[in-house]
Amino acid sequence: ISVNNASNLHLRNSMLKIINEFIDIPQKNNCPYPQNLFVSRRPGSVRSIENIIAIEQIALDYGYHTIYLENMSVVEQLLAFYHSDKVLGLHGSGLVHTICMPKKSTLIEFTSHHLNTSFLNITDSCNIHYGYIMSQDLNSYRYRQRWSPVSSQFHLNPYLFQYACNKMVEQN
Repeated sequence: ISVNNASNLHLRNSMLKIINEFIDIPQKNNCPYPQNLFVSRRPGSVRSIENIIAIEQIALDYGYHTIYLENMSVVEQLLAFYHSDKVLGLHGSGLVHTICMPKKSTLIEFTSHHLNTSFLNITDSCNIHYGYIMSQDLNSYRYRQRWSPVSSQFHLNPYLFQYACNKMVEQN
């Protein structure tokens, strides 16, 4: 285990201990949190998806419940991830709650135009499956020399999103 993996594993164990000691955790059969989550952002917020209505409909069609972390308390966020088996989400600090997901669960991360390996490292050290999809084809002329600030909106290809949903269904 690398130092990074060891520290992530220690953080996971510490977080789970805190959750179990200090938070009233609903049992799976009586849990208000869905097992399949799509972590979204409100239109117009930082790094939001410009075609979010279409994307959220696809998520719903595949049985994913859309959540907005900015509307939830930290405890609610932790519990939502703690009880989830599958999470589709936009790159951002909210996905750090992945560390509380059950082992063998799955995270698919969507990014605008670059890959940040933070969540790959977390999921790898916590025995959580990981995948990612970049929303822009960097080889296309349109994006070749375009600089896009991290905070800008981006277009998420609905076919790639549907592909990710299909892959999640295949895992069952």
